[in-house]
Amino acid sequence: MATTFELIRTQQVALIQALTPTMLAAQKFRVHQDSAEFMAWVNGSPKACFRKFQILSNFDMEQLPTADGTIEACRHTFELRVAYPTQLGLYGAENERDLEDAMKRDLHQIDAAIGLNGGAAYVTNQDLCERKSQTVIDGVENRVLSITYFIQYDRSV
Repeated sequence: MATTFELIRTQQVALIQALTPTMLAAQKFRVHQDSAEFMAWVNGSPKACFRKFQILSNFDMEQLPTADGTIEACRHTFELRVAYPTQLGLYGAENERDLEDAMKRDLHQIDAAIGLNGGAAYVTNQDLCERKSQTVIDGVENRVLSITYFIQYDRSV
């Protein structure tokens, strides 16, 4: 049985939305569904962007045919972006350091849910989801944690 990136992404969205953050737990992860492009929306909605996220493929797909010709192994990267407002005092008395702590804790939880440690939650025929890099994109009133994952799965032809 084969799978698609769309199925994997849907599963990852559900897993991330089900997380209870270890810091400011009342502010849950919510997938971005606005019609505006994510970064434009985040920059225009700094107070509403807290833990809004999106997952998009980087379209750097490598496809490997299998012996039976009906399924191909597919490998590529995707980017997960999670937004945080930079409102003073929101994360704690140490402001930037507390924001950084919240982002690190969220990254750890996300990795546990969808990354290498989340293998039990992979969809059928998903072989791998490994974090390759992360960076922070600074906005005027927000920060966005950008995480690149490498994924491999048997894809529907």
